Amino acid sequence: MKKFKKALALSLTLAMGLSMVACGDKKDDTAAKTEAKTEAKTEAKTEGNKTEAKTEAKTEGQTEAKTEAAAGPEMTKGNGEKVHVYAWNSEFGGHLDNFLLTEYPELKDLIVYHNLEVGGTSADYLQKINDAMSSDEAPSIVAADNDAFKNLMEQDWVVPLSSIGFDQSWYANAYDFTVQMATNSNGELVGTTWQCTPGVMVYRASIAKDVFGSDDPATVQAEVKDVATMEAAFAKIKEKGYFPLACAGDLERPYLDQRQNAWVVDGKLTLDDSITEYLNKVVDYQSKGWFKGVS
Repeated sequence: MKKFKKALALSLTLAMGLSMVACGDKKDDTAAKTEAKTEAKTEAKTEGNKTEAKTEAKTEGQTEAKTEAAAGPEMTKGNGEKVHVYAWNSEFGGHLDNFLLTEYPELKDLIVYHNLEVGGTSADYLQKINDAMSSDEAPSIVAADNDAFKNLMEQDWVVPLSSIGFDQSWYANAYDFTVQMATNSNGELVGTTWQCTPGVMVYRASIAKDVFGSDDPATVQAEVKDVATMEAAFAKIKEKGYFPLACAGDLERPYLDQRQNAWVVDGKLTLDDSITEYLNKVVDYQSKGWFKGVS
């Protein structure tokens, strides 16, 4: 299996989305971490709270990437070993071009982007990745869709980020659920994400006033603070002649994203407990007429 230098791997890891490292070398990175921490501390003291927020993000991503990537070309000179990045479409490649390679053009000859042009959640994608592992262009980094990540992250060719010198404290400001999602069954972080899209509940103000007596967000939030309270609120909404939900898809993410296991385990379809709970809720809500029936 191909290996690649830590500095280059880190700069890619910090720039990419929910992606996994397929293999890597581990080296001492004390100097790089010290430099990044010192820079963050100095800027925060000099410019105050407003800049401190900017510094926080920079320390987590841009500063660390720049610090590590600066040593990248020297570490890989004379080696010429390529870093093979695999994805299902061109999106991730665009991010590499627009951010990483624009900042570090000297790395262009070292990175090979493979656009497999298949669905990111399809069986074809995983099959093509697995097939590539035995080729001369074995993946160094694999982009993973949210819905396929659990399956991919437990493959035996995925290694923890710590094995390439990634210090998890650099990722301390990430949303906790993204860290949990990219942590494998051994408790090891195997991926990072460049973005996340927080969920949101949208409600009609006039209906909230009619049902709850107020359209204030704090009031509505209190009515949906947990499942039991939310279901009681749904009953009130239905009694008033409204539909609480558009369709079963409105429930999908809160349950599916709690999955602890991949869909396929040891070659067999596996229904996680969260999936069973979701299906039971759909049946229950449908029987109560809580779905309007639109998507």
